[in-house]
Amino acid sequence: MRIDGNRPGSQELISQAEAAKGQQKEKQTKERVSIQASQLNLMQDGILERRKKAMADAMDIIGKQFGVDGKIDADLDARRERIADSKQKASMALKEKQALSEEQEKLREQYGVDLDSEEQSDLELRIKMRESIKPGSRLELSKEEWERLQNMGPETEYQKAALAIESSKDVWNTEIKEAHKVIAQETQVIRATEQELLKHHGMVDAVNLAEDSLEAASDEILGMLRQEGMEHVQEEIDEKVEEAKEQKEEKEEQEAIREEKKAQQEEMNQNLKNMPDVQKAQSEVDQQLMEIRMRQKLLEEDLKGIQVDSNV
Repeated sequence: MRIDGNRPGSQELISQAEAAKGQQKEKQTKERVSIQASQLNLMQDGILERRKKAMADAMDIIGKQFGVDGKIDADLDARRERIADSKQKASMALKEKQALSEEQEKLREQYGVDLDSEEQSDLELRIKMRESIKPGSRLELSKEEWERLQNMGPETEYQKAALAIESSKDVWNTEIKEAHKVIAQETQVIRATEQELLKHHGMVDAVNLAEDSLEAASDEILGMLRQEGMEHVQEEIDEKVEEAKEQKEEKEEQEAIREEKKAQQEEMNQNLKNMPDVQKAQSEVDQQLMEIRMRQKLLEEDLKGIQVDSNV
């Protein structure tokens, strides 16, 4: 049995296996690093986008509340301006009315009418009657006053002039009345609005809502980070499992190489055991060849003797 000299030795097989294993491991490492880098970039992009959205949502909430508060403040300011303007109009109208009252007083003095006179008392009753018949007036005349008006004589010159001035007062009375109406209405709206604002705390609620939005986003981001951490742990576990598999495969390869080496050694030993038999067979062949040569030599001698005998 021949020994194949071209078969690689055990050391060479080990070197080839280790080289192949190193190349495979390097490839897997590069792929794993590439995947991890890609996943990390995606995770960072997701967290950044969530933070931006949470901040945008919070600013949107506060911005809307600023807008609402701004409209409310603008409305309240406008109402306060109307109140101030109405107060100014009422004050001017009152001055004009007082000026007319002063004219009436001068007129009374010019006509020489006493304040406690019947003519002055009749003038005041006529003025009261004119006020009572105006729409929305709360003035009411008594039965005696109505009877007195019916029995009252014609208007005097003084009374006519005084009533004319009183009619001029009506314009300013209306101005004062409208101004006071605006003041009362706007003041009521302002008070109701301020009381409502105290109940709702718009900006405080908006800030709290914005903080809740940011907190929820933070919890979500933490969840994403925890998930990423668990995935990282799982990757480490998978990596350890892969390393264990590689170590197992490496041991199996080494065991196979040792088995092959052992088989080769046993084959060589067997060949070595068979070597004496080969030598013996070779000796027998040599002996046979020697015997053949001896027989041939004898045959040649015999042929030579026959030739000599024939020549004689």
